[in-house]
Amino acid sequence: MRHFNLIIIILIFFSPSIVLSISFNVFVEDEIYPLLEEMEAIGAINSQIYGIKPFSMKEVARLLIEAEKNKKYLSPYLKKRLKEHFLKYKDAFEETFYFKPIEDIYLSYYYVDEKKPENILGRKLERNNLTLGFGSKLFLSPHLLFHSQFEIESFHGDGNLWKGEFLMGYTKIGFHKWYFEAGIDSIWWGQGYTGTLISSLNPAPFSPLFKIETEQPIILPWIFHYLGLIKLSVFLTRLEENRYVPHPYLLGMKISLKPMPILEIGLFRSAMFGGRGRKCSLSTILFAKGENVYNPSKTEGDQKAGLEVRFRPIKKFVIYWEGAGEDEAGGFPSHWAHIVGFYMPQLWNKLGIRFEYANITRWWYEHHIYKAGYRYHGNIIGYYTGRNVKNYFGEISYDLTEDTRLISAYWHEEGEKEIKNRFQLGIIHHFIFKENPFILIAKYRYSELGNHDLYFQLKINF
Repeated sequence: MRHFNLIIIILIFFSPSIVLSISFNVFVEDEIYPLLEEMEAIGAINSQIYGIKPFSMKEVARLLIEAEKNKKYLSPYLKKRLKEHFLKYKDAFEETFYFKPIEDIYLSYYYVDEKKPENILGRKLERNNLTLGFGSKLFLSPHLLFHSQFEIESFHGDGNLWKGEFLMGYTKIGFHKWYFEAGIDSIWWGQGYTGTLISSLNPAPFSPLFKIETEQPIILPWIFHYLGLIKLSVFLTRLEENRYVPHPYLLGMKISLKPMPILEIGLFRSAMFGGRGRKCSLSTILFAKGENVYNPSKTEGDQKAGLEVRFRPIKKFVIYWEGAGEDEAGGFPSHWAHIVGFYMPQLWNKLGIRFEYANITRWWYEHHIYKAGYRYHGNIIGYYTGRNVKNYFGEISYDLTEDTRLISAYWHEEGEKEIKNRFQLGIIHHFIFKENPFILIAKYRYSELGNHDLYFQLKINF
């Protein structure tokens, strides 16, 4: 896996150079992602590469257009969502200057008993938490744009505190079929539903983040077109100062292939290296080697590498897997961790079933040099449970109406010291008020240890 970086770089520079315009990223917390996953699972979408997120607005619009052509496969609930999101993304292909200081307003409330929920972008929740957020967009040209997301939070733990901050903000510069992004943003790499091995929404958005990625999936020339649709992504960030080795770098590289409509394959790699007191050069960034635990140097780093597969053998049934190991100097990744699951949506046009199993070995997310581990501001960057955990997850959804979906979920976590069982009930309801679509999401979670979590969100798109 050591030469994986070089392969990606070669593909980047020798791919077709057709100029395309860029568009804004769709935030990874957005409801559109599970909807697109469901549309693909039933066979209405066949060209989606799901393992690299966020998508661009143009990519989402393209997928919605594909789903519209196959809407005969969609349930009443999905047909209604497709219609609503067409209104939201209908202007994604416009390339004229515009400025939207406020859009996508949401109001969220969390009640957290003790343990904080996972995949919440590192938010520091304390008992009662109220958040008001909105996005801002500035589109200067088809090759330059700016985006930010601002949140005002009220914490009611031991005391009261109001705080406003930019949760996310970046600029995108487009060139050929690629874009360069710089700023603050999150990355979700993987097929998992409850979490991913390499990069998830468990930590706060990376700041600063530098990323090069294809705006949309591409097809390579010559004999490489047999690989099908390809999406490439490379990111580099510098982690925080307040850790055992201050300010180390984190590099991620991934290539996802779709050789046929029912199969997606991804190869990925991450490397933590450098930091205060440890040497770093361009060759270290591009060709970082795994740490030799018996004779550590000041140039080698902590690495993880693996692959993922998403397969739809029949309509309404998807099985997925992602696995990765810790890199060793001169060797193949070892101490593998795994996430495997299956998803069966729209059974009898109303019922959805999902099961997922994660096995995170005891070697993961810890390191003898980078003793703060694979974390960012204290939160695991990959799978939220941390190391040495087996997690079983099941979820059942049922569409009451074309606007209302009920969800129930169950977690069984076997850790180093204890076994945890959690239960969740939720409802998602959509409605229109004065021609504006609203989404109401409410979830209640209970742990057998006596902990309670309550989540409520009201979102308006305009």
